[in-house]
Amino acid sequence: NEHIEEVVLGNFFFPRLMKFIKSRSHDPRIFAFLSVFDWHLHDNIDEFFLVIQGVGNIEFRDQNISYSVGDLIYIPANTEHKITAT
Repeated sequence: NEHIEEVVLGNFFFPRLMKFIKSRSHDPRIFAFLSVFDWHLHDNIDEFFLVIQGVGNIEFRDQNISYSVGDLIYIPANTEHKITAT
């Protein structure tokens, strides 16, 4: 997707968090959302977002959530969502 860029240095910035998450059989990644990441869902995968820069919105089918620096957002598996960076 041209609107999302994976930051390769995730383990450098959050080594303890990454070690904890990996110990739970998850695959942690750090992304920079550049504009809109359209409607999608992740089969059987929960998502967490820790906002380290910027602001935006996450839309769900039944609600919208605004996010800003410092927010930790949880999205349960199989939940449709759309992410917009503003």
